[in-house]
Amino acid sequence: MAFRTGYEARGSEIGLAPRLTLVGLAGPTFESLGLSLGLGALFETEGAPSIDGVTLDGSSRRRSALLLLGGYDLTQRWTLLASTALDLPISELGQSESLGIAPALGARFVWGGFD
Repeated sequence: MAFRTGYEARGSEIGLAPRLTLVGLAGPTFESLGLSLGLGALFETEGAPSIDGVTLDGSSRRRSALLLLGGYDLTQRWTLLASTALDLPISELGQSESLGIAPALGARFVWGGFD
């Protein structure tokens, strides 16, 4: 659950409603290969924002997405990470959202005595 602060834009006061995010992810690890895979789902819902205290009907949003995740251990300390979120425009699970793909690449370094 996220509670966000409002802001001012073009002379109007924008109030943001709370946002609820639910995420589930599961998958195998192949320790001998240094590989981890994951498949999951995300559901997010957010109430409609208010503009100068007025909330418009139908301006809330819901989002559902398929999540794919992979990790590969380059060394004991470095891991290469890749993920993709595929937003699904399913009318029962999404509102005010369209189809979208968000890929990401990253690296993780572990500090400390984990050798």
